[in-house]
Amino acid sequence: MLMDKANMVNLTVQESQGQPEAQPQALRVVQVFFVALCALCVLLPLVGMLWAQTNETTENRRLAEMPELTSEDGSFNVDILSDLGTYFEDHFAYRNELVALNAYLRTGLAATSPAPSVIYGQNGRLFYEGTLDDYTGKGALSERGAENVAFNLMLMQGYVEAQGASFLFTIAPNKNSLYPENMPYYEVAGADRTIEKLEPLLEEQDVRYADLFSLFNERDEDLYYLRDSHWNTKGALLVSDELIDGLGRIQFGALPDVEAGNAIDGYVGDLNRMLYPAWQIPETDIAFEGLSWSFVEGDAVDESWIETKSGLGLHQVIEDGLLMYRDSFANNLIPFLSTAYERAYYSKWVPYDLTQVAALGVRDVIIERAERHIGDLNESPAIMPAPRYGLDLEYLTQRDDLLAPYGVHVEEDGPYYRIEGALPQGCGSDTDIYLEVSDGKSSMFFVPFHVTTEGSDFGFVAYLEKSAVAEEATCRVYGIDGSNIIAQGDIVLKEERQR
Repeated sequence: MLMDKANMVNLTVQESQGQPEAQPQALRVVQVFFVALCALCVLLPLVGMLWAQTNETTENRRLAEMPELTSEDGSFNVDILSDLGTYFEDHFAYRNELVALNAYLRTGLAATSPAPSVIYGQNGRLFYEGTLDDYTGKGALSERGAENVAFNLMLMQGYVEAQGASFLFTIAPNKNSLYPENMPYYEVAGADRTIEKLEPLLEEQDVRYADLFSLFNERDEDLYYLRDSHWNTKGALLVSDELIDGLGRIQFGALPDVEAGNAIDGYVGDLNRMLYPAWQIPETDIAFEGLSWSFVEGDAVDESWIETKSGLGLHQVIEDGLLMYRDSFANNLIPFLSTAYERAYYSKWVPYDLTQVAALGVRDVIIERAERHIGDLNESPAIMPAPRYGLDLEYLTQRDDLLAPYGVHVEEDGPYYRIEGALPQGCGSDTDIYLEVSDGKSSMFFVPFHVTTEGSDFGFVAYLEKSAVAEEATCRVYGIDGSNIIAQGDIVLKEERQR
């Protein structure tokens, strides 16, 4: 009996000692497979560059170029390892597919965007991150900054109209300004927004303005792409009609009816491409028939300078030319406006060169600016001669503690002397700025653009025609608040030009 029990114990021990021999073998197989999988994941992006190197991207930037071992001066490139790392980050194999896979996982599981330039909103909507400060009010212009924009547009309009042309300004709304209900719940719309400050100021300055915010808000439908930052083609037709009407033009039936479009599939938006470099999700757009136009200069709607002509008969189109200063929102306006106008010119160059109005002989001028870029008109206004002004200093009182301009700079710019500078930030919000140019015998007063410079909302920029300024002329800057001269400073143009 005792022997049987001992045998049973020995048998149990042997079984328990022999059983684990199968477990390490299976575990080793799993471990080898896991290591091989990790090695494949690590090496594939590098080794795969032999046959699947990434050379294209949907991101709005250039990919890094292969670095050189030596610098331009022939010395060894000490940053070669860092540069190679940057090159690999942009060109590793299957980069677009891996980035897209990460985006689908993040948006599907966490409803967040891994792309810093794209906001993943509700109901499948995508928004451009660059519009967020406008939406929250964080990037709103100051009261004086908004006044500067309206003031500068008033000067531009005056110059254009003096050339015998009509002027119209319009703002392309940010997508989240029109469809805030589709923004992420944690992003709250702010009350202090630039557009709400600017629109009443445009009315005060009598700037001819096409209000696209009201145009879109009056229609209960999506007129922006779901996965793009711009209005769709139907929205573009509505805007084109509004701009032509805003200029007081009769269309002669040149443009199609807004409800006559046909739905087409396959549009891939800019935000779609940014978020998903591969396996993008197309969406529906609207196509319209009856458009007839062609390029005269340029061959794509996103080029910086374009000239077009209408393909319709002259009795159907607007014979006077159009000059439009625009950004990417006008890309899908071009087919409509180019059909409506016998000839049209489109420029993305900033600052706007308004001397083109007379040079091209156009009769309609449109300035279209995206909402998120309104502030540019407060920093880089147009190129045009500063308007003359009849100022009588005898009726003004000079304050004892005069403020002094600072940062004043003069340079030659083609046919102009470009003068810029700033008054201290402590000026009153209604402070006007004038430039007095004198040759010792007589004086001329000019009105500069009002701009925001570093440290002051009371900056100024003026283009004075060389032919109108005597060689020995001096310039004096005046800051005037009501009937008081509160700032004053002298500039010797000749000395400044010789620097």
